[in-house]
Amino acid sequence: MILSYARFVRAHPRWVLFGFLAAFGSSFGQTFFIALFGGEIRATFGLTHGEWGTLYLLGTLGSALLLPYTGALIDRFDLSRYVTAVVLLLSVACLSMALAPHWALLVGVVFLLRHAGQGLMSHIATTVMARRFSLDRGKAVSLASLGFPVGEGLWPVVAVAIGFALGWQWAWVGFAGFAALILLPTLLFLLREPPRRNGAPSSQGEHHEDRRHWTRKEVLRDPKFWILLPGVLTPAFVVTGLFFHQVFIVEYRGWSLDVFARSYLIYAVASVLCSLSVGGLIDRYSARGLLPFFLLPLMASLVALAIVEAQWGAFVYMAFAGANAGSVYAILGALWAELYGTRHLGGVRSITIAFAVFSTSLAPAVLGWTIDLGASPAGLAWGCFIWTAFATVMVTLASRRPHMV
Repeated sequence: MILSYARFVRAHPRWVLFGFLAAFGSSFGQTFFIALFGGEIRATFGLTHGEWGTLYLLGTLGSALLLPYTGALIDRFDLSRYVTAVVLLLSVACLSMALAPHWALLVGVVFLLRHAGQGLMSHIATTVMARRFSLDRGKAVSLASLGFPVGEGLWPVVAVAIGFALGWQWAWVGFAGFAALILLPTLLFLLREPPRRNGAPSSQGEHHEDRRHWTRKEVLRDPKFWILLPGVLTPAFVVTGLFFHQVFIVEYRGWSLDVFARSYLIYAVASVLCSLSVGGLIDRYSARGLLPFFLLPLMASLVALAIVEAQWGAFVYMAFAGANAGSVYAILGALWAELYGTRHLGGVRSITIAFAVFSTSLAPAVLGWTIDLGASPAGLAWGCFIWTAFATVMVTLASRRPHMV
């Protein structure tokens, strides 16, 4: 019997809150968050859009190369120790951003932030929930994924306020303290009872699924995986690139940065509503069945960004972008467990996350160089729209293709 959301939360409150907070804590390493300080970072170190994007590429690329190894460790080590190591690394990364004395060190800072935040914190949130729950996997992943839009809606307002009041370096000191002194103890408390290892399953967990569990090597030999991959990576590339250069878009359009920061609240609300809706649909129709539709909100957001130049256009653009994020969080969070099983899910997801991080490493640099060559926000949006339309065709074909291994 598939539980309603309310009953599901009552039955598994600790795991729901754990997944939510892990996703919420990933914000410090997400592009949208780092990009809020892009103007101050470029001004402090004297960097152009393309130079800052290139530094971001190098740091993120290093993170992508390491993720297949560090991500797979969640299958082998005690979850509490794994979480402790990741959150402490995230805290060190935030502190490093505050203390970096020279632009050359930004590559290492970006590497730490992206690896611990976007990479491993997101990995923890989704892998643990997808592995633990099978019957209600869509709901579990959707509820945990709410931490992403809540972070995207809350942190921009907080970050801009702290940055204006204390300066951007002191803001990062505060984020480091939050991770080490508040987030980590809370996550460990939630894992304390009942004691589990690696998000071990309940009565509906992985060992009760009568199905094949693919190893990472088997997944990499499956042609279906490679057909899916371009479409799966498209939201990460497009949204990362545009969010990274959001200050350029705001300044080019003559928008208020403070007002634009508030549009993240619209983004968060749309993401929450879409994630909850899609989570129920996943339990009913499967994540695979929803693949042909999951990029449509992204296409709508790109059209809005391209044609609406007034300040209110930011809210339309962010509303559709939020709807896209909600569907992506839920569908991709459940997809790999659905297609390839859960026994080796940490290793499988570490590969997909590494590819996603690699794509996000390219996006800021590619769009930054394009901006340096004179591209407008509308030009960026239309270019991304064409690629997203192609990606939609790819995932639709892949969703109808059987496994070949």
